[in-house]
Amino acid sequence: MDVLANADLPAKERSRNIDEMTAAVAALPGVRDAASTTKLPLRGDGDSFDITIEGSSEHEPSFTFFREVTRDYFATMRIALRSGRVFDISDRPDSTEIPVVINEALAARYFPSANPLGRRMGGGFELPQRVIGVVANVAEGELKSEAAPTRYYLGDQAPSLDASASIVIRTWRPADAESILERARSTVERVAPRYSVQGTTTMQRVLDDAVGPARQVMSLLALLSALALVLGGVGIYGVISHFASRRQRDWAIRVALGFPASRVVTHIIRQGVTLAILGIAIGALSAAAVTRLLAFFLFGVSGVDPMAFGAASVLLVVIGAAAAFVPGRRAGTVDPALVLREQ
Repeated sequence: MDVLANADLPAKERSRNIDEMTAAVAALPGVRDAASTTKLPLRGDGDSFDITIEGSSEHEPSFTFFREVTRDYFATMRIALRSGRVFDISDRPDSTEIPVVINEALAARYFPSANPLGRRMGGGFELPQRVIGVVANVAEGELKSEAAPTRYYLGDQAPSLDASASIVIRTWRPADAESILERARSTVERVAPRYSVQGTTTMQRVLDDAVGPARQVMSLLALLSALALVLGGVGIYGVISHFASRRQRDWAIRVALGFPASRVVTHIIRQGVTLAILGIAIGALSAAAVTRLLAFFLFGVSGVDPMAFGAASVLLVVIGAAAAFVPGRRAGTVDPALVLREQ
């Protein structure tokens, strides 16, 4: 649920209001957890601030994603804790340091050979920031294979200049999501009348919006691939059928001399499988050469994923064998006397 405050409200007051709204929503029947963040995952890059690592001169100042959250955000979103801890009641706004939780991507980039817990960082605020925990990567900006380095702060310790926020709710029963969202809207309007609810949605809809363009492209590619598969099967059938008809007299003579008809069928099917394997080899080399062009649509899958290539290869071999079976069976069951009489 996205809420927008009066831009004239002080940042500290906005932070306090968001905490009040989140607590009121969390108390609603059917709500399992509730929290808030300045931007939901998959909602775009959002704010980015420079980062420096205290005591390290190996890294040039650079930028990372910046998220302000409430204490229960990681539990609500089911973001796994990898090491250290997440925010708790001991993190107070009068601290001389700002506690920060980082994701695995940031830890791997800026602390590749060291434990990030307890390390101090700079950038974005006057006070130093101390790492208290590392959490799993989340697709904050967009779906892609490489996660972006991200920092998470408590809203009351690092109040945002942005007047908007998103309240996230986890329900006990997914079927109750729509009704709870309506009650949550009414609760926010009652608790914080100076805020307006900009819209309500579910994370499933957010995911659908994020993968929508990629899904459309992949649907088109799947359709074209199916068409190519059908044309390939028809092509193999045509080639093998022509091959079998041209050698029909040879097959008839062999069968008349005692050559098993099953051997004829097996030989012709083998020709079809050979054609399919040759096409697979050429196609695999071509596919491996253009995987970079499709990398954006292969989230979580390698461009040379052996399982995908193996499954496609087996399917093509089966189609090649099936396409060759009909002309092979026809050649193996023909009456030699009729063929030789026609010749």
